[in-house]
Amino acid sequence: MAISSVGTKVFMSKVEHTDIETPPAVGQLVDFGCELTDTSITGGTTGEIDVTPLCSNERRFIAGLIDSGTAAFTVFYDGKEDSAYLTAVAAYEDRKNRYFKVELADGSSIEFIGYLNQWSLPLGIEQAVTADMGIRISGKIQHTPVAAVGG
Repeated sequence: MAISSVGTKVFMSKVEHTDIETPPAVGQLVDFGCELTDTSITGGTTGEIDVTPLCSNERRFIAGLIDSGTAAFTVFYDGKEDSAYLTAVAAYEDRKNRYFKVELADGSSIEFIGYLNQWSLPLGIEQAVTADMGIRISGKIQHTPVAAVGG
């Protein structure tokens, strides 16, 4: 069944965080809340290892390491000192891994560790000022399904 993206929340740790199994305390998270306009997670790829012997007429492969990919989000520009935008820019500048959590409207969530590796500030006529942020995911993406009712 499909769910709406309305009500989706995105959080990022305020300081470096490298352990997906131990999420930071709520007070250590930035809630992008109503400053967020768009988010996406682009799954990565699985590497491949060539195991073709010289006597073979066909190439043979086994799966290699998983590359978890990238994520991106767009926020409204806000120059206030405590804004989500400036917190994200500071994370980009210090180049440290952060904890990210995407909570969907149905209660499921996606968590990962990554660092901000790009940002842009596109400006246009009759448009709100927004900032695009890119994240390089490091390690496993953790998917948490909706808790079973009654169980």
